This record gives sequence, structure tokens and C-alpha cells, in this order.
Amino acid sequence: MVSVARIATSLLLAGLVLMGGTLVARTAQGGSAQPCNVYYPLPDGGTWTYREGPLGGKPRVEKIVTVRSVEGDGARRTALVEQAVRTPGAPGAAAGRAKTTVHCDHGRVGMTVQGVAQGREGSSTSSGAVTAEIPGLPAAPKLTPGYEWSSKSLIKATDDGLTSVTEGLRKNRIAGRETVSVPAGRFANALKVESIETLQQKGQNRSARQEFVEWYVANVGLVKRETRVRSGSQSATSVEVLVASNLVAPR
Repeated sequence: MVSVARIATSLLLAGLVLMGGTLVARTAQGGSAQPCNVYYPLPDGGTWTYREGPLGGKPRVEKIVTVRSVEGDGARRTALVEQAVRTPGAPGAAAGRAKTTVHCDHGRVGMTVQGVAQGREGSSTSSGAVTAEIPGLPAAPKLTPGYEWSSKSLIKATDDGLTSVTEGLRKNRIAGRETVSVPAGRFANALKVESIETLQQKGQNRSARQEFVEWYVANVGLVKRETRVRSGSQSATSVEVLVASNLVAPR
């Protein structure tokens, strides 16, 4: 059977968890309208590169996020985002890919994800697939220190011919604002979000717990995430950082 812990790991590797951005619609004159949510900047053509690895260790995966299109105007917008996961320093060694449709409705962000993992040893075939409905952040004006909210996700994973459905319940809190440094730069006044998520696999008496600390920067998006996954007596902690983005001025 497919374990909840394995599903959680697959989600992280595929870059499916809250990649961060703001839906920005282009005006007819080529400028940008006001973002739908400043902590989710997703302008047409926007790019972000992240690296993720174990806490205190070397990066194991590199994730490239690209906004392919943005539609809509005003309070409702939709963006198509492509994500590719590969081994750092080996552009041809693809580990997975995903397409995410991001919806923004009056500042509230939600995502529909379709992703696949590559086969072993560089195979061009897919070894597994994930589809998910994942919530993003609430409207930006609500995101003040101390604000709390809950969100739900639904994850369907297929691996080695077996399919499992997992429900996630996430409790979130704005812990404050602080300065954070990552390879892409040093950012003051970053929004710090602390979350605890429980993943429960349908039909199975098992669950996994994920603890997140995330830092978001206005008009840049997610710049850092620390994740601890617990399943039974086992746990693993990873760190994901922003390496580069065309929304950040060169250092």
C-alpha cells in the first residue's frame, strides 16, 4: 500500500505545496494591474528557482517554477504554472514535473495540481502520479500577526499501480514578521507563517503530521520553508530556499 509518509514526501519533491506567488494581470499598455494577493505574485513569465535538502545537509532537489499564462482581471484571476524538479547541477536529470492551476478570488488563493514522478535511473517513463486540491493563503489584508485559520486539502496518489486518497487538515498562524536571508537575497519584513498539517489516508488506520514554517515576501512570494514530516516514530526535516527569481533584483 502507499503510505501517508510517502505521499507527503512525493508532494514535497514535486513542489506541490504552496509555492507562493501573486496573480498579476497585464494591462493593455503592458504594465501590471494590482496583484490579487501580494504574497502570491504570479506575473506572466515569472520564474522562481528553489533548492531543497535535509536540515544541515546538501540540497537534493532543485525546483524551477514558471508562470506560463495569466487570465482574468479584477478580483478573479487564474494562472497556469509549470514546475520541474531535478537534481542540482544536473539539468538533464529530471525527477518530476507538475502543472498547477492557481485561482485567486478576492485575494483568496487555491490550487489544483497534476504532477508525475520520473522513473528510476533516468527513465523517461512516469513511476507515479499525484493530483491535489490545495489551499493557498487567505486575502493579504487578513495576514497580520496572530491571525489564525484552518484549511483542507485532498490528495490522490498513484504509485506502482495502486491508488490512495489522502485528506489533509492544516492549522495555520501568522507568527510575525522578521528578516530572512536566502541565496536569492536578504529580505526584511518577511511574513512568517507556522502551520501544522495532519494527513489521513482513506481506508487506512494511519496518518502523518507535517509541521511548516514559511516566510513570504510581498511581491516576491515564498522565499523559505522548513518542513518536518512525522509518521509514527519516524521524522525528517527539510529546508527549501529561494535561489533566484526574475522578481528579485540581482545582488
